[in-house]
Amino acid sequence: MAIPPGIELIFKDILPNAFKLPFVTFLLLKLLQQSPFGVNLPTWAWKEAAARGAILVPRVKGGIFELIGKIRNGYMAEGFFEWSRRYGQTYIFSIFGVDRIMTMEPEHIKAILATQFDDFHKGPIEDQFNSLLGSGVFNSDDLSSAKSGSVTSSSLASSSSSETYLTHPSTKFVTAFAQGQQALAFRGIRGKYWRLFEFWKDEAAGYRKDVEEFVNPILDEAVKSLRRKEKGDMESGSGSMKEVGEEETFLEHLVKVTKDKKVVMDELLNILLAARDTTASLLTFSVYVLTQRPDIVARLKSEISEKVGFARRPTYEDTREMKYLRAFLNETLRLYPSVPVDGRFSKHATTLPNKNGKPWYIPAETRCGYSIFLMHRREDLWGPDALEFDPDRFLDERLHKYLIPNPFIFLPFNAGPRICLGQQFAYNEASYFLIKLLQKFDNFNHALDVQPSQPPPEWKPEPGTTKGRDKVTLFSHLTMSVKDGLWIRMENVHETLEEGQK
Repeated sequence: MAIPPGIELIFKDILPNAFKLPFVTFLLLKLLQQSPFGVNLPTWAWKEAAARGAILVPRVKGGIFELIGKIRNGYMAEGFFEWSRRYGQTYIFSIFGVDRIMTMEPEHIKAILATQFDDFHKGPIEDQFNSLLGSGVFNSDDLSSAKSGSVTSSSLASSSSSETYLTHPSTKFVTAFAQGQQALAFRGIRGKYWRLFEFWKDEAAGYRKDVEEFVNPILDEAVKSLRRKEKGDMESGSGSMKEVGEEETFLEHLVKVTKDKKVVMDELLNILLAARDTTASLLTFSVYVLTQRPDIVARLKSEISEKVGFARRPTYEDTREMKYLRAFLNETLRLYPSVPVDGRFSKHATTLPNKNGKPWYIPAETRCGYSIFLMHRREDLWGPDALEFDPDRFLDERLHKYLIPNPFIFLPFNAGPRICLGQQFAYNEASYFLIKLLQKFDNFNHALDVQPSQPPPEWKPEPGTTKGRDKVTLFSHLTMSVKDGLWIRMENVHETLEEGQK
C-alpha cells in the first residue's frame, strides 16, 4: 500500500526540520514576504550576492493570490506579463514561502539552457511529474536517457473501427492523460509542498492507472509479437537484430532494447507528451490562423501549386523547398509556442548575466522559470509589429535585423544539450498535414456558433498583448492548446461549384 503524499511529506521533510531554529526563522521570513503587505526583509542572500559581485533580483511585493487568479481566469501568462511591466524582464516572487525567479530575457534563457547548462537541472520537477510520466526522456535529467528520443520515427496505424469517438476505448485514455497533465501543472504551481494539496491521494497516479489500462494490452501484444519473431529467427538461423527503420515502430524498438515494462511505459508516455501534444498544438494554432487570414491561405496554396500541385503526395524534398510554409510554421510557433512557460532549478548558488550592470544572484535550488510565450512577443526584440502575425518576418530584412544577430529570441524547441530531439520531425509532420489539408480545402471558417469556449467579452485589446484580439481562449497545462478545442468549417470551392452545376 502506497504512503499518502501528505504523510510522506510530513515525515520526510517537515518534521525533521520543524524544531530547528533556522527553519522556524526561515519560515517566518517567508510568510512575511508572502503577506499582502509585501514585506521585504533583509536576508542572508545579500551577503552571498555581494561576495559574488552580484545583486539581488527585483522582488515582487505580495502577488501569490493575484498570480493564481490570473492563471485561473486571465489571459495566457498575463500575471507574469504585468509583473514584467512593473519590475523588468527578470524578477523573483514567492509561492507558499518558496522563492521563484521568472525571466523573459534571451541572455538568461541562453545561460540556463546552454552556456551555464551544468548550473541547472530539473530538480523537484522529476518528483512532481513522476507519478504520471515516470522516468522517461521528457521527465529525466539524465542526458543518456534523453538520447533514446532519437528513435522516435514511429508510424501511426489507421483504425477501421466503426465505433464512435465518444465510446471508443481511447477516449478514456486521452481524457485521463490530459487530466493527469493538468494535475502536474498544479503541482508545478504549488512547488515542493504539492503533497499537502494531495494529502491522502496522489491525483496523478489515478490518471496513470487509467492510461496503463489502455496501453498495457498494446504493450503486451508488442512483446508477444517480438517473441514470435525471435523464435522464428532462431528456427531459421537468423539471429541478427535490425536497426530501427521505417518498418519498425517506436514501441517495437523499445520492447526490443529493454524487457522492463515500466521503462517502456514511461518512455511511451513521455514521447506522447513531447511529440503528440506539442505537434497538435502547432497544428491547432496553424489552422486557427487559417480561419482568420484568407490572404495567408492564398499564399500557401500558391506555393503548394508551384512546388507540389494538388494531386500528388508531398515529399520531404518538397517541404524543404517551401520557404513560405516554413515561415508560416515559425510565425505560428513564435506567437503560439507549444510550451509557453518552462523552467529549471539552480543546482547551487550562481549568477545570471545582467546587461545593465552587475550580474543577478541566483540562490541554490531556486526555480528559474522562463516564458517563451512572452519573450516571443517583445517589441524590443522583434520590432514594433511583434504582435502581428506576419510570416514574412522570417523571410525579409527583419530576419537579419532581429533574429540572426540574436538567435535566442526564438526558442520554440528550447536550446542547448536538451534541445527538442524531434524538432525536424515536428516540422515535417506539420508541413505534410497542412499541405494535404490545403490541397483539399479552400476556405476555413471559425465556427463561433458552436465553439464551446470563447474569450470573455469584457476582455479588451491592451498594449503589449493580444488579449481581446484572439478569438479563442488560450489554455495551458504543460503544453498550450485552445480551450475546449478549435471548431471550424472547411469548404472545397471546386467540389461545391461542381455540385451546383449538376
